Amino acid sequence: MNTSTDYAATWSDLERFLSCAIDPDLHAAVPLSNFSHETLYRHVYRLCLRPQHRRRLALDFSSAIAALLEVQRTSLGAASDESWLACFAARIHHAVWAAAIVRDVFVYFVSECVGRACVCS
Repeated sequence: MNTSTDYAATWSDLERFLSCAIDPDLHAAVPLSNFSHETLYRHVYRLCLRPQHRRRLALDFSSAIAALLEVQRTSLGAASDESWLACFAARIHHAVWAAAIVRDVFVYFVSECVGRACVCS
């Protein structure tokens, strides 16, 4: 089995989950019930077993989160002055919920990979 192809397919599933969890507009269109959280957690666990995949997962995860947050920033920038505060509050409320869901799926990555400082070297 080609580990690069295996990583790409696995990351694709994880990235799609991140997008649906973090983007409130996409979350409304694609509910998280479409994803098996057990399978996603298993994907993260398997990627963390290989050092080269841990590093790549850290970079891909950071890039994906940055891009998704940029979408949220742009969306807030487009809100009218009258609706900005309500839009901001709704985005923050969703972000808190999404962070808990993402944490639950990526908990092994955080505890094993980031905890061992393998991602910043």
